[in-house]
Amino acid sequence: CVGVKLEIDQPHVIDGLRSRIVTINHTSQLDLFIGAALMPKGGTPLLKREFLFVPILGWAVILLDVLTIDRRRPSQARETLQHAIHRVRHEGGSVLIAPEGTRSTDGRLGTFKMGCFHLARSLKVPIVPLVIRGARTCQPMGSWLVRPGTVSIQVLPEISTENYSKKELPKRRDELRAAYIEAM
Repeated sequence: CVGVKLEIDQPHVIDGLRSRIVTINHTSQLDLFIGAALMPKGGTPLLKREFLFVPILGWAVILLDVLTIDRRRPSQARETLQHAIHRVRHEGGSVLIAPEGTRSTDGRLGTFKMGCFHLARSLKVPIVPLVIRGARTCQPMGSWLVRPGTVSIQVLPEISTENYSKKELPKRRDELRAAYIEAM
C-alpha cells in the first residue's frame, strides 16, 4: 500500500506453521513491517517496548499480541524471552528478531546481541537468516515517509541449533554475523 515491492528469493523456506527463529538485518523502520509481512501464520516479531508508545502502531502491537522487549531492564527482557519460548513451544510459531537489537544509523551491520541465540538454543529450533536489501533506500533513518521502490530478501541457509552449547553461543553469534556481512 506504500509502493514497496517485495522480492524474496525462496518464499517456501519461511512458509507454513513451524517453530523457528527468523533473523533480519535492521537498517530501516520498514524492516520490521517487511519481516512481519513475511511471517507465516503463528509468527510474531519481537519489538522494542518503545513501539507501544507510538500512536496507532502501539495499539496494533497490543491488539496483535506482538512480543515486546524492554532492553533497559534485563530481568524484563529475560521474561519476554521466556514468554517467547512458551509461545513457540505451545503454538508452534516463529519469532522474528533483529539480532543487532537496534536499527543501523549508517546502513552497516551492527554488533549482534545474544537474545536470539539463547532463544534458539532453549527451543532447539533452527535459525532462518533473512538479508533485507533496499529498505533503507525506501525509508531512510529519520524519515516517516516511505518512498516507492523494491526491497529484496535473500534467505540464507537455515542453521540448526540442536547441538548448541551455552559456551559456544558467542562463536555462533559471530558466525551468523559473518554470514550476513558476506551476503550484504
